[in-house]
Amino acid sequence: YWTGRFDGKWAVRVGIERVEDFVSEMFRVTGSDFGLLTTEVDRKAKNTDATSCSYQGFNLASGVPGLYWINFFSDAFAEWLGLAGFPKELAASKRLPGGGVSLKFCESPDHCRDIDVLQKQRAAIEWLGAQRFFDIRFPDRKLETPDWDHISSRSAEPVG
Repeated sequence: YWTGRFDGKWAVRVGIERVEDFVSEMFRVTGSDFGLLTTEVDRKAKNTDATSCSYQGFNLASGVPGLYWINFFSDAFAEWLGLAGFPKELAASKRLPGGGVSLKFCESPDHCRDIDVLQKQRAAIEWLGAQRFFDIRFPDRKLETPDWDHISSRSAEPVG
């Protein structure tokens, strides 16, 4: 997977659209199956156990690491999740140049921890199948994960 973190002042200076474009391009170039772009606060809130301060959710064997401000999925991963029919009222879905799909839950990273955005992400996880997603509240639960031997972003057919 591929993640992007950035300093807010720097992102404002260069333009958030350029940051989005850069992370999207890095996702494509690296041939990743999953990627995300969000704030450090959002990433920590969804992947840090308050008692141990360890990041537990960034292992795809433990399920999809959650949904964030912007999420990137290879065509094969998007197909496994069923993103072709994803409800537009939950997030903006976009085909990526060179393959893959992105989901964007709000226009600005400044709002990625707003209650309405978190509610949309929760609804999206339920729609996609909660059993496929890491949940910091239940880090050791059994999850449905893809067969990584058969998922490859290079060999997948594009999703609708």
